[in-house]
Formats: sequence, structure tokens, C-alpha cells
Amino acid sequence: TGNLTLAGTLTVKDLTLTNNLTIGGHIITAGNTPTITPQAAAGQGATATIEGNDTSGVIVISTGDSPISGDLVKINFSNAFGKLPKIVATPQDGTTAMIQPYATPELASFTLGAAAKLDQNKTYVFSYFVIE
Repeated sequence: TGNLTLAGTLTVKDLTLTNNLTIGGHIITAGNTPTITPQAAAGQGATATIEGNDTSGVIVISTGDSPISGDLVKINFSNAFGKLPKIVATPQDGTTAMIQPYATPELASFTLGAAAKLDQNKTYVFSYFVIE
């Protein structure tokens, strides 16, 4: 009981809080980078990169020839979640917002897709945040 002030770094393997968590600074996520694989809707020859970790990052998709609406990329987490995670995928510009993006979560991965048809040989950029 009482207060604890620590000057330095505290590393805890697992932490369970039974009340509120107040953060007086930035939230900085860390961890291994997930893998990313372009899907058929991104078009023939599409490429994709990911910078970040299982919790947050940036996804860049460069479409290939004849992209269509549908699943664009699959992101495989470094560590699967215990329950279905919540995904927030945010377009980083107006062009990306126009494709009406969506994210479909699974325990070990999520798929990022587009409800609208994409342009051929175009770059689309998203940020993402994942929490269980």
C-alpha cells in the first residue's frame, strides 16, 4: 500500500491492474515486426512493407496491375493474441481514405482490405493500433 517512486527503468514480465492506468507521457510500443503478405486484391506484382510491432505501426501498400476491392494484405503477428484483438487502421492521406479500408482480426493475424476499387500502381499508407 502507499506510493512508490522509481527513478530508472522497471521491467515487469506480466502485469495485472485492477483499477485505472494513468500515463503522463507517450505510449511507446516495442516488439518484433510482424510479417506482411500482399493478397490478390492488391494486384499482380503488388508490394507491401510494415514498420512497427504487434501493437502499432505503419503499413505501405504499392498496388500492382489490375487491383480490385477486397483483401489487400495479411499481417501475421509475432505473437498470437489470446482473444480476438481490436484493430484500428487509419488511412494516412485522402487517397488512402477514398478506398474505404477495413481490418479483419484473427488471433494470429489481421487482414487489411478495401471496399472500393484501388488504382493501379499507386501507394496507399495506413497506421494501425492493435489491442486485445
